[in-house]
Amino acid sequence: MTTQRLWETIRTRWWWLAAGLVAGLALGALALVVLPQTYRSEAAILVEVAPADDAGSLDVATYVDERLPTYVDLGFGDATLEDMRTELGEDLSRQQLESRVTYVPTDGSLVIAIEGTGSSAENAQAMADAGAVALGTAISDTSTDTVEVSTEPVQSATLPSRPETPDPQILLPAGAVLGLLVAFLAALVNGPRHRAVVRNGHRS
Repeated sequence: MTTQRLWETIRTRWWWLAAGLVAGLALGALALVVLPQTYRSEAAILVEVAPADDAGSLDVATYVDERLPTYVDLGFGDATLEDMRTELGEDLSRQQLESRVTYVPTDGSLVIAIEGTGSSAENAQAMADAGAVALGTAISDTSTDTVEVSTEPVQSATLPSRPETPDPQILLPAGAVLGLLVAFLAALVNGPRHRAVVRNGHRS
């Protein structure tokens, strides 16, 4: 197909493209309503370490960095999960809790981010807060006779303003592009055939 014929098809069947655009946007909007929504919230705690003996010395950064993987693993310990259930006031299973909370150590710092997800903004916020409190308690319990470990909240769980998924900024443009593409291809396929029918004096 030549460029001239391409532009001719677009010019004579622009309404196909308009209809495709509207249909695509409607499809994207429908997906936003039908698909389950997931919200994400984030809290953060700072790990603080000090020698139990004031006269002692300790490389805090090195101490915490070496133990960060262990601290993160504590987030899924039985005691921590039970503390989360208490904070949430819900008897959620281990699988449910593990799928809705994530612990993310921050590179180059002593901060651990706690990400919570839920079907509503409030659920996600509650999950992140519960995870932060429970993990903070678990980490503090690792204190020894020589090293005192504690945590300090540095960010309360945020209340998300919109769902993370489905994202309207992705679905609506994607629907519009899909609708335009389908309409454009339909116009290309039907345009030449329609002209051939007209030339031969037939009606479809």
